[in-house]
Amino acid sequence: MKILAIGDVHGNFDDMVRLIETFKPDLCLQVGDLEPVRDEAALTQVACPEKYRRVKDFPAYCSGEKEFAVPIYFIAGNHEPYGYLEDYDDGFDGDPWLVPNLCYLGRWGLTEHAGLTIAFLSGNYSERDYTIPSAKRRGQGEATGWRANKSLGHFRKDEVDGLINKCRGRKIDILLTHEWPAGLIDR
Repeated sequence: MKILAIGDVHGNFDDMVRLIETFKPDLCLQVGDLEPVRDEAALTQVACPEKYRRVKDFPAYCSGEKEFAVPIYFIAGNHEPYGYLEDYDDGFDGDPWLVPNLCYLGRWGLTEHAGLTIAFLSGNYSERDYTIPSAKRRGQGEATGWRANKSLGHFRKDEVDGLINKCRGRKIDILLTHEWPAGLIDR
């Protein structure tokens, strides 16, 4: 099996599709900052610098004008339309398929694809938000209409603990995170 890993697409879906066409994988794993922004309303949910705030290639994939040739499984980064993604989070009983062949794995968990066990954790670390329960983040998002806010993209201790507990005693083939593990580059 050939797997392509891609990060930080930032709404440039056509560029991602060109990579898929070049490398011809059986499966694509995307590690966040995908930015599946459908329209201007969804754009208001993305926490990013103003100069980067624009609708890019995703509407053509939503309409079916363009499509993905292979399954793409993705996690969220720190620049995502979180209100839109929460509707597709399997952890909240949503259908994780945004469009054909594009699956949002959710905030955290385990999944199995093609005989591989994949653990995943969306978002990035913030010391300020880490100990605030994830349910409060969801409540904050719902109360504000998921208005762009950096804290919506931060993973929480209860999610990390939940993932660790779910992985105990299991063989994990792949770990997807948006944040680099501490000390990885120091070596």
